[in-house]
Amino acid sequence: MSKAMTKEQVLDIADKIKTLSIESGAWVEVEREFNKANKLERIRLIIS
Repeated sequence: MSKAMTKEQVLDIADKIKTLSIESGAWVEVEREFNKANKLERIRLIIS
C-alpha cells in the first residue's frame, strides 16, 4: 500500500518534472484544483 505524500512533496516533484521537461523541450502544464467539500487539492501534470 502506498503512503500519501504531503502537498509540499507533490509540488516539489511537479517542479522538478517541469524543470527537466523544459530542458528537454517538452511542454508541461500544472493544474491545481481545490475541492472545498473534502478539503483536498488535486494537482495534475499535463506533459506533451
